[in-house]
Amino acid sequence: MSAISSPGGYSIYLLDILSVALILVSVLNYRYLGHSIRSSRLLWAMLTLLFVAALARGIGSLGPNAAVNEARGFVTLASATLWALSLDWSSTRITGVVRKYSLWLGWMLTLVATYHALRFGVGGASEFVDADGLDQTGRVLVSGQAMVLGLCAIVSLHIWVETRRSFYLFSTLAFSAIVLVAQHRSVWIAIAAAWIAYALFGQRHKRNMTLTVVIVAAWSVALVVASGVANGLLDQLQQSSENTSTYDARTWAWQYLIDEAINKGPETVLFGAPFGTGFGRIEANGQYVTFQPHNIYVSIFLRLGVIGLVASALLVTGYLVKNLRERNNLAISLQIAIILYGWAYGPTWYFFVFAAVSMVGVIHFPASDNTSRAVPRAANSVPPPQSPSARKMIQ
Repeated sequence: MSAISSPGGYSIYLLDILSVALILVSVLNYRYLGHSIRSSRLLWAMLTLLFVAALARGIGSLGPNAAVNEARGFVTLASATLWALSLDWSSTRITGVVRKYSLWLGWMLTLVATYHALRFGVGGASEFVDADGLDQTGRVLVSGQAMVLGLCAIVSLHIWVETRRSFYLFSTLAFSAIVLVAQHRSVWIAIAAAWIAYALFGQRHKRNMTLTVVIVAAWSVALVVASGVANGLLDQLQQSSENTSTYDARTWAWQYLIDEAINKGPETVLFGAPFGTGFGRIEANGQYVTFQPHNIYVSIFLRLGVIGLVASALLVTGYLVKNLRERNNLAISLQIAIILYGWAYGPTWYFFVFAAVSMVGVIHFPASDNTSRAVPRAANSVPPPQSPSARKMIQ
């Protein structure tokens, strides 16, 4: 992505403007935001202080460009998630937007995958294609796209369970099929765990309906296998599931960067290295690389230290425990998927809507675009202000 402006030699990107706008909106919606994070304010404040300190140290010692450039992923992820948490999730208008967002985004990604398959074919984990002079992955979707599509499938499944509308069932099966064909093992594991969690922690009728979807999907796969039309694809899927070279390379990089941080001393271990320090390392194959480690937990440790990593773990665990207590199977499944995906990839800001849904508690999706339809208020929503006459009538 190219910079849209470079005042004084400092690059400004579109995501920078988006992050600032989201932070401003979150501040304006402080009432809802404060209510959404009321049980975890101390942890959010601790992570904010650690981040600001790491960024300030980076700007002071390494310069603004290096520090800010490396911190962008964290800023965009945090600002987008806080913005989503500042919304009124008891409003059918908001939940209706999430429903349409998941559906439209899911089908757009499905079209992207279909176009890629028609133009370049269905490639495996180690295959690349020439796209107008650029070498790109042969897989129909990159990992982030496949993960988002898997999350859209979970939301679509939940809406089908609530509304019984067959289109959402069809969408769930279509999205899940594309996720399978995309051949990202990390995404397979994360989404499979999400499906299991959705079935286990839902009410009995939800478990039965989820089992119905699994049976229908299994029969569909069995028919395809029996027909023999997908033998080549099945071979690719098997090869992708058995290929461990990528994971081995990543674990080697994680260990190298962690050891390097530990060797810098207790201050770096506790509080992390300044933003802008970089992630330069020589890979096991002898190649020098500078990209972030494909693990959000390693990334948090390297920049926010053990204290930041523990605070992040407590924050995530708190929301998970709350959802387990409420048996909120949609939130549990989304949260588990994102947690597992983070083991293989770094900060990904465009998960923010799904991350917010996993934190806000029970929400109810309208069956149609009619936002005037009354639905139960979300478990953590802020009650609307009452007029003096209304309070007098209640008293």
